[in-house]
Amino acid sequence: MAAKLNLLLFNLATDRDDPILGFTTEWIAALAPFFKKIFVVTMTKGVVDLPPNVQVYSVGKEQGYSEFRRVIRFYKIVGRIVFTEQIDVCFVHMIAVFGILFFPFAVLRSIPVLLWYCHTATPRTLRIAHHIVQRIVTCSAEGFRLRSTKVKIIGHGINTDVFKPSPDRAGCGRFRIISVGRLSPIKCCDVLIRAIHEIIASGRNDLSFTIVGGLERSDSPDYESYLKRLVSDNKLGSIITFRGPIPFHAVPQLYRDADLFLHACNTGGVDKAVLEAMSSGCVVLTSNPVFRNIFGPLAARILAIRDLVPAERMAIGQRLRQIVIERHSLTQLTASLVRELQELPRT
Repeated sequence: MAAKLNLLLFNLATDRDDPILGFTTEWIAALAPFFKKIFVVTMTKGVVDLPPNVQVYSVGKEQGYSEFRRVIRFYKIVGRIVFTEQIDVCFVHMIAVFGILFFPFAVLRSIPVLLWYCHTATPRTLRIAHHIVQRIVTCSAEGFRLRSTKVKIIGHGINTDVFKPSPDRAGCGRFRIISVGRLSPIKCCDVLIRAIHEIIASGRNDLSFTIVGGLERSDSPDYESYLKRLVSDNKLGSIITFRGPIPFHAVPQLYRDADLFLHACNTGGVDKAVLEAMSSGCVVLTSNPVFRNIFGPLAARILAIRDLVPAERMAIGQRLRQIVIERHSLTQLTASLVRELQELPRT
């Protein structure tokens, strides 16, 4: 058996409770048994509960450090690690700028770099990082939009042991609908609200819709205000609830309690929240809002699922969960990442 390697891992946020990136601590924990040591350098650090062979260092964004100070701190932390430890490979998770900053160390110490990127945006930092890393992995064909021979699709990494159906799920009078994600125009929550209004206007009010998520720094608060005004103007306050962002570890229970997960993002990518809902056995309904006259058809599809008997919805949920287990499980992703890291070309 080959000796275990030491891994340097760059991460955007390492925090078990982060509403969006809390899953990355699960990824790190899953990788830990396959490496001698893992050194995590992260933009922000929160609640961390990781195996003893994992060390986490933050460049201090959570402490309010300026961008310049974070760069200096990055070089101090990384310099100390690479010159006191034998770093064999580097894994960059989403934060391409760290891969760029690391480039001098990578060349000096002959450390190969693997970049994970799964987003439809192609910023300048990604374009630069693409040229200097050895390989790139992504979740789907839509997750990496640059043409490259370096890219390999390995799926998402959903923890199917955590995102799983409830064995004793209790029903209730109302049909419970949920949507999880940022309150951003790209997520098209207004499309979902209008579809719910269409249903209520038709005389069906035996449902509830919970919107879970908040704003990120790049999101305009105007959109959240617009959504809440849309609910108020259409007198949907007793039907639609804005839950706000919640810790990542609390999300699985929301999926288990829901009858239907709604999704209307039009980027074309594979949304991780959809896969989490599927893994939880929740029926998922997605819709591309760029098509004309979407509200009526979407409302009709919601009602069609509402009118299924519980056993039929459960059977659909089981089939959806099996898709995630076969194509997007954390176990499969971990094996793929370990293999890619071990096979990185070394000079």
